[in-house]
Amino acid sequence: MSLTLIKQFGPDIKEIIKNEVAVLKDLSNKMYSTPCPFIIRIYDCFLTENNIYLILEFCGEGDLSGILSKRKRLP
Repeated sequence: MSLTLIKQFGPDIKEIIKNEVAVLKDLSNKMYSTPCPFIIRIYDCFLTENNIYLILEFCGEGDLSGILSKRKRLP
């Protein structure tokens, strides 16, 4: 996500993003002992001058929207 785009949401958005990343990292750390197939793992997050990068687990089957359009419902 571009920092230029983030600035449009005001100064508090960076703190909100940091909190969201912290929650994802906490879930990821807990999943090492008990993996959950419904939560994607976050491996790292870093900020450059222009972007925020999230290093996430690869999901080979695609996103939730694509899976639901193929299967219509999940078990």
